[in-house]
Amino acid sequence: MRIQFCIIRRRSHLPLVLLLLLCLQSKTDSLLGELEETLYDSNNAKSDKVSDELTLQLSRRRAMQNMQFTRSPSRSARTRNRFNSNIDIETPSLSEIPSAGPSLPSINHVNLLVITADQLRYDALAFIQNRMSIYNSSLKVKTPNIDRLASQGVHFETAYCQTSSCAPARATLRSGCTIERTGVQSNDNVRVKHSPASFKYAQVLADKVDAVRTYDQVLHEAGYQVESYGKFHLPQRWYYDVNNTQRAIRYDTYSTDMKTPTFTGAILTDPLYVAQLLAWRNNTPAKRSDHDDGQLTNPRSGFPYTPIRLDQNYGNRKPSGRDDDKDDSNSLVMGVDTFLPLNQSLAAYTGTLGLLALQRLAAQRQQPWALTVSFENPHPPYVVSEAYASYYLERSKQILVPPSKYQVIQNKYYASMQRASRLKGFTDTRAVQEWTAVYYAMVEQVDVWVGRILDELEAQGLAEHTLVVLTADHGEFLGAHGLQGKSTFLEEATRVPLIMRLPGIITEGTVVTRPVAHLDVYSTILDYLEHSEYDSSDGNSLRPAVTGTSLRELYEDEFVVGEMDTQDVADKTISGFPNFMVRHGGWKLMIAKFVESKSEDLLFNVAEDPFEMNNLLSKRKSDMEVIGKAEHLKCLLREWMARNDGGNMGYYSRPKYNGNEGQGDMAEIRRRRSWDAVDQWISDTKLFFNQPVFSDNKWRSNAWLYIGRTTPGALTIFGVNVVGTGSQFFEVSQTSGRIRRNGYMRIKISFVADDPVNSDMIGASIVVESSAYRKRIVRIVPWNWPGNMPNP
Repeated sequence: MRIQFCIIRRRSHLPLVLLLLLCLQSKTDSLLGELEETLYDSNNAKSDKVSDELTLQLSRRRAMQNMQFTRSPSRSARTRNRFNSNIDIETPSLSEIPSAGPSLPSINHVNLLVITADQLRYDALAFIQNRMSIYNSSLKVKTPNIDRLASQGVHFETAYCQTSSCAPARATLRSGCTIERTGVQSNDNVRVKHSPASFKYAQVLADKVDAVRTYDQVLHEAGYQVESYGKFHLPQRWYYDVNNTQRAIRYDTYSTDMKTPTFTGAILTDPLYVAQLLAWRNNTPAKRSDHDDGQLTNPRSGFPYTPIRLDQNYGNRKPSGRDDDKDDSNSLVMGVDTFLPLNQSLAAYTGTLGLLALQRLAAQRQQPWALTVSFENPHPPYVVSEAYASYYLERSKQILVPPSKYQVIQNKYYASMQRASRLKGFTDTRAVQEWTAVYYAMVEQVDVWVGRILDELEAQGLAEHTLVVLTADHGEFLGAHGLQGKSTFLEEATRVPLIMRLPGIITEGTVVTRPVAHLDVYSTILDYLEHSEYDSSDGNSLRPAVTGTSLRELYEDEFVVGEMDTQDVADKTISGFPNFMVRHGGWKLMIAKFVESKSEDLLFNVAEDPFEMNNLLSKRKSDMEVIGKAEHLKCLLREWMARNDGGNMGYYSRPKYNGNEGQGDMAEIRRRRSWDAVDQWISDTKLFFNQPVFSDNKWRSNAWLYIGRTTPGALTIFGVNVVGTGSQFFEVSQTSGRIRRNGYMRIKISFVADDPVNSDMIGASIVVESSAYRKRIVRIVPWNWPGNMPNP
């Protein structure tokens, strides 16, 4: 008797999971059999009707031809003989689908395809590693499909998540709102509606969640068919429209029993996938008592795996981790799947759901659609099929070991994380190489599925009409700084891949070097889909950065801010970690939000110190260049908070949003200073200008210079003037003024010319004269000059 799935319109998927498990029958005619029939039939003759629209023909032979890689098996003969009929197959061959030929209706809209990977760091892609000299003699990850996508669109090479924690990062990506505004300030907050009434802060967070509008919600309102598959990890409220009356996300999984897309409302693991794994385990000889020596049980799948040395139970037979939907970490579960077939992995399941949805949506030529496919790889547990892992493990001695693995971070909270990680072996070279091998294999598996999804988009004739966005919610240390995981502002944790493609609109091979943020992805999506009228987010469209038409006219906007605010429903106090990050050009500041915080602030010149091994505030806190840059980045943060304060909401000005700790972020940051106070500071010794843009019948480019004072008394600015070759092309917005303690002047320096000007005609400097210093010189660095690309 087959499982009969019931569609329950509930906000929690737990009752559905319980119902599914109760429905499981002991007969071998299980749900997995249905999955095999519908998705992985090896006969090449049998097909099933899918949603009364499309037919899915399945071929193991063709699937193997499409794998694009070769593996050297090292599994025991015993394991190979048991499962050789299953282990070689991961993906179905897609059916013959009506092509986008002349007989089909024309498309007058832009669709949206968002592909995300969880915990994918910015440099775990082959095309990035090929650009970085440190990887020259090291084994590189294989990502030909993501590489191809980057070459066909724009790659933002210095992109950051809003925070390096799963749910908060996803909340900003989906909404374009700051962490403070979304209310998803920790992973626990996705279940804020179910918090005990005793948690007084829960209602504050719930109100924030209700007020946010995600791209799913606004595109649903604009008439799009919206679907999302894979890891959601967001408040369940966001499955529904802004009025909470109907679903904005129509489907989030596929019922093989009903042979139709369906909805569960799962926050983490798809309950249908859980049921399928349970059915398979109940009908397979791979029981725990049947494990090979040294094998453990994967808490995610329930199947055996061979651990690597960093696994928390390496060397014993104790089952690792917990098979618990609330525990989405399993961060010390690491190894190679020895029994679970490729076609039953979570990555294969998610990829297949995406393919099925794309096939069905493609038939709806007149209705625009928005499809999100969210892979959990390469997030823990770090367990992957041997078909992917063997290539990297056999060559693991060639894998790059992070140069910062022994470096001690000059921040006591980060340093405490390092001490804990070292006890677990994350500075052991061979152990880290093995772990990275498994991680690379997980990344390659995602890349294979990205390729199949993109190929299907092309086969359907929809590539020209679809904005594709590929990114990750945050990164992974992989032993950098001796750490594992994320939850910091260090590059490996917070910097992410970000790629967009829209043929005919986005020029192929574009690279944006300036820092950008997930905060801006929402606005960019709505811009390219021509629905900016729905944009009420905190971000700005990145389209000017893509086209090279950014003018920085009103204020300095080419910087990013990260947030780390762990206030949650349980009324925890604000973390002592650095709470804000500011990245501008090649510089990055990490700063605590409270004046009295004992957390050390950090300042890195990432252009010269890409692995962040030299905190300038610990060694050069009296250096005028360091002080000027620290004050400059702090000013950018203050202005950013003022712009995103939410008017009367006061997200960054009211103590309410810090659980009534402190005086509010804006007031606290204004007074926070862990470096020397000085009579005068200047933001830059070199001021960088972008390529001029033709606007209002002139060639224009703007840059911003900051001057301030932090000691008692006042600073008088007598003059700010541009001198030298080409000075006639520059205008200064303010040439004099008076600055009191903790105040500053923000001065716009504008290049304006009637005709194009070669950069070699510019040899000018800015001279600042004040009551503190007779003269300070700031060199102007024009476009295309060496040194005008500060990002590493």
